[in-house]
Amino acid sequence: MNDALVPAVGIALSPLPILAIALLLGGRRGLTAGFAFWVAWIAAVAAATTALVVVVDSAGTTDGNPAAIAVAELVLGALFLAFAARLAVGRRAAREGTPAWLKALDRGGSGRAAALALLLSCANPKNVALILAGAIAIAEGEGTGSTAVGMFAFVGIAACGVSVPLVARMATPQRSGSAIAALRRLLARHDRTLALVVALALGAYFAGDGLAGLRGR
Repeated sequence: MNDALVPAVGIALSPLPILAIALLLGGRRGLTAGFAFWVAWIAAVAAATTALVVVVDSAGTTDGNPAAIAVAELVLGALFLAFAARLAVGRRAAREGTPAWLKALDRGGSGRAAALALLLSCANPKNVALILAGAIAIAEGEGTGSTAVGMFAFVGIAACGVSVPLVARMATPQRSGSAIAALRRLLARHDRTLALVVALALGAYFAGDGLAGLRGR
């Protein structure tokens, strides 16, 4: 089950969902839109995790062919490292003024916020890969109780990233405005760097775990 924690942390540290909920909380319908995003995001991750755990367990992937899991981890590691390399060598486009998508996001209501959450959770290839990796690790647990606890822990950890801005906004409604504004600026300025660090860490983890699995055969 511990192997599921790494991909869960990777999802939690994804900068785009955190940036999105921070932007929503700073908009005109901040708390309503932010709560809608939070609920939809967690529900989508939980549904995808449950579905993939059932598929993995039914297919017998966890105990039928350990080499296949190791190769899959190597492929995931290579993809994350390639993504990190692209971020490292690519040029970052200059930002001038407030982008149109940001203005639209600030004006959006709960429906648009929920749709954005679905897009950033289950329609995000990186998240799908991480959820799949977590599902394989969870399905390796013994017994229904262990699987349920594993899924609960996975979704709970994955939700930490999007939960922090919302909790801060609800706990200190009068004083959280400046903090959320600062978070918006910080994430917008360093989102590429954070994505690079996360991609490198995940790539190294999956590549190392895959190599260890092949050597252990």
